[in-house]
Amino acid sequence: MQQYQPLFLKYRPQSLSQLIGQEYVARTLSNAIEYDRISHAYLFTGPRGTGKTSTARILAKSLNCEIGPTPHPCETCNACVEIRQGISPAVLEIDAASNNSVDDARVLIERAPLVAQGGRFKLYIVDECHMLTKEAFNALLKTIEEPPPNVIFILATTEEHKVPPTIISRCQRLMFRLVNQSSLIEHLRLISTKEKFSITQDAIELIARRSQGGLRDALGLLDQASLFGSIDNPVCAKDLYLLVGALNEDIVFGLSEAILQGDGKKGLTLVNQLLLEGREPYLIAGELAKHMLNLAKASFISPLEMGEKEEFGALITGSPEYIDRLNKVAHSVDRTELAQIVESLDRLEQNCRRSSQPVLNLEIGLLSLCHRLDFRALASMQDRLDQIDSQLLEMGISPHLSHTGSEPKLSRSESSNTEDTKSDWRDPLGEPIVTERIREDEPSGNGITVERLEEIWAEILDELEKKHLPTFSLVSTHAFPVGFENDILTIGVLVENFQKMIENKIEHIKNVATRNGKLSDRLQIRVKVVSDEVERKGKAKSRQGNSGSKPAINKEPRNGFMREQEQSSEETESPKSPLRPSQGVPEAEVDLQDPGREAAKEAYKLFEGPGSRLIVPNQ
Repeated sequence: MQQYQPLFLKYRPQSLSQLIGQEYVARTLSNAIEYDRISHAYLFTGPRGTGKTSTARILAKSLNCEIGPTPHPCETCNACVEIRQGISPAVLEIDAASNNSVDDARVLIERAPLVAQGGRFKLYIVDECHMLTKEAFNALLKTIEEPPPNVIFILATTEEHKVPPTIISRCQRLMFRLVNQSSLIEHLRLISTKEKFSITQDAIELIARRSQGGLRDALGLLDQASLFGSIDNPVCAKDLYLLVGALNEDIVFGLSEAILQGDGKKGLTLVNQLLLEGREPYLIAGELAKHMLNLAKASFISPLEMGEKEEFGALITGSPEYIDRLNKVAHSVDRTELAQIVESLDRLEQNCRRSSQPVLNLEIGLLSLCHRLDFRALASMQDRLDQIDSQLLEMGISPHLSHTGSEPKLSRSESSNTEDTKSDWRDPLGEPIVTERIREDEPSGNGITVERLEEIWAEILDELEKKHLPTFSLVSTHAFPVGFENDILTIGVLVENFQKMIENKIEHIKNVATRNGKLSDRLQIRVKVVSDEVERKGKAKSRQGNSGSKPAINKEPRNGFMREQEQSSEETESPKSPLRPSQGVPEAEVDLQDPGREAAKEAYKLFEGPGSRLIVPNQ
């Protein structure tokens, strides 16, 4: 009984003209043989099953054929027969995976100068050459660059990036590519006819798609598919779904529909049906990801182009029925949503491959996709927000909230009423929005009243005391707020000497002023000397009127630290106590020689001098 020979061996190409999908390689080698320009070393690179080793053997036959060198070997002479059978002494095939050491390289170098027997040329075919060690490559460098006469090296690899550049530069590189679908389908149909297989066209197309351009893989699948059918019952695509690892188109569309509609029950039902059939979880996630990607691609193709196979064949592969169903669904789904679903499914496939509980990962991932945030709900929410904005604008209220999201800002032009009013509008989350209208006669801009400015200044001082004590000591003693207009905070001082000192601390003041949304991030601070006694008294009056009966806190220096002591408002107004200039004390009444002042200066030097550090009180 004659031993059965697999199809990928039986129909292995025997000449350059029989190479499928490698016209560029065949033409290059044919011209090199005809014009006697054979290189001393070749590097064949490309995916698996594209004909690299077969081409190396064909080149050996073409060079050693009795009628050669010729691109069309006779296939009958001893040299051709021996090379085809793999017993020629002139052709040495080396498996680099098992012969990858430097000792193996030395043996090859020692045998290379020996005269070839049974042929004109001696060829070394090193398969999977990227498996050679670095030392072995270095040992072969000189021999590959300048081999002995009539010695040719052919290195074949599927991972060119692992081959050292020093080797690549010494070889003539030929890149093998995947076979296109039309050529592959035509070749498979030809072989099935020769072998008298009963197989439908849709089954052949499915095999061609699943092989992804690999000719050897396609022939292997065709060989297996031939066992499913008979003369009366030809093999169809549905018979091959389990063989090639594909999913039934109806189930794929059902799963995608469940995800897009958020139907978790339907999705889990279909997934469990596939799991009971023995499908791997990672395969289900991968096939679903490919289908969703096809949906995204189809959304960019007009319905007219979908009818012309040449227009979309490079983007989408599938049966005509599958393409028609894609066309009906693709244009009703948001592309952004599809892209995010594909990314999620791709990660889900990888998780299922690595996980010890792949089924759990698959079901949880599917439910997460079914209950994702719907893009249509977001669009509806945006429409509702636009309607609210329109209504607010009609009432003369700015619809934009401040950067803290706590209170809307109102410009002076938006505040037409002369009395403080409040509206109880609600934001999209249902929380009440209280908007205060500011009177036209208020002195401060940006929607901040004098009273509010005083409150903010008190908060700034509190923050400075916690974050930067030297700045607090300086600002609390010698500075006070003058006004706030167009995001510009004006700080006043009574003595010109302190203007420059406070300007050096502006960054510290700005950091705490914009912290937690007290003032805008666009805040600018200006320090000026207030020499007008009327203006000083006016500011002092506003501060004292705002403080009411609340006891003030006097911070006096003691041993370089600040001590807090509560005093009554009467004591605060006493001109003889060390007061802040903002409290309206005339410049003449400020005793610069006061012992408390001297102690404050010493404390200031202590914190500002070399080795100073930030001291934060215990919370």
